[in-house]
Amino acid sequence: MYRTLCADFRKLMYHKWFWIIMIVFSVGTAVLFSILDKIIIMIDKSPVYYADANLTAYPALVPFVLATMAGLYLGGEFQEGTLRNKLITGTKRNEIFSSTTIIMAFTSVVFQLVATVCVLVSGKLFFDGFMTTTNEILKMTLVHSMASVAVSVIFTCVSFVIGNGKWLALCCGVFAIISKFVSVEVCSKLFPETGVCMLSGKKLAIYEWIDKYIPFSYLNGGIRYPMHTYMIGCMACIAVAFVVGLLVYQRKDIK
Repeated sequence: MYRTLCADFRKLMYHKWFWIIMIVFSVGTAVLFSILDKIIIMIDKSPVYYADANLTAYPALVPFVLATMAGLYLGGEFQEGTLRNKLITGTKRNEIFSSTTIIMAFTSVVFQLVATVCVLVSGKLFFDGFMTTTNEILKMTLVHSMASVAVSVIFTCVSFVIGNGKWLALCCGVFAIISKFVSVEVCSKLFPETGVCMLSGKKLAIYEWIDKYIPFSYLNGGIRYPMHTYMIGCMACIAVAFVVGLLVYQRKDIK
């Protein structure tokens, strides 16, 4: 397991898409938000502008970033025959799946933290900083990082279930779009910009459950629940995705 993990980590460090996606996501997000904020300042003619909105805006892109990474990185693993070669050399399937899951989780945390640093730096350099306290920023970063790990494990599971490099990127992209649509719909209904929530009964209970315990919802907006709620949701999704992905991969033929 250790040797497999070290080999996968070394390959990740030399993988061009890891660096390209990280730079485009982190730096590109900070630059894009800075330009949009400057436009808002010019329109509103506001003498003071705080960049707090950017702290909750960029995590909404995480599912698409991780879907792209899964499609390009894991898709390459299948197409290039890397996974088949590992099996030929005697590496166990559970070691392969576990190592890949850890690598994808590591990737998600790196993307999340680098993007956070870039947004914080841009907010300090080009605007009037943030009204959000340091403790709130740390808590927000922790929740978003946990959610990113859970989402990365889900995409890893989807990748090993599909197991086809040609269609993997498309499937991950469609899954990301559907999950984003559902999470935005749930958030907009539970927390409307104007008025009060109009949901009731079973529909309200379902929407609240999705918002509380599905990690995709954690990447929309700020912190809404106690920390233990986010931990339960992330740990449960990680456990389910890991078990399902491993069970399917154990019985799957690798061509």
